[in-house]
Amino acid sequence: MSISVPVPSGSDIQLTPEVQALFENILDQKLKEQDQYYLQRIQASEEEVEARRVQREHEFRADIAARDATLESVSRQLEEARVSQL
Repeated sequence: MSISVPVPSGSDIQLTPEVQALFENILDQKLKEQDQYYLQRIQASEEEVEARRVQREHEFRADIAARDATLESVSRQLEEARVSQL
């Protein structure tokens, strides 16, 4: 023989103000934790993007410096070749 106990559906449940406040507090805390987690992920992503940008900028500047040095060297060689032909 089994005893059947009716279980109220979600719309039938009546919460006391204290229990409702507790659930709202728990929900608020969980939402704040989730916000903090996503804010940290966004910040980490932004920092990673900035670090890559800085690295690319350094590489770009080094490339420009190398090209300038090559251009200077080639210009000097051309000038020397021109002078030696005179």
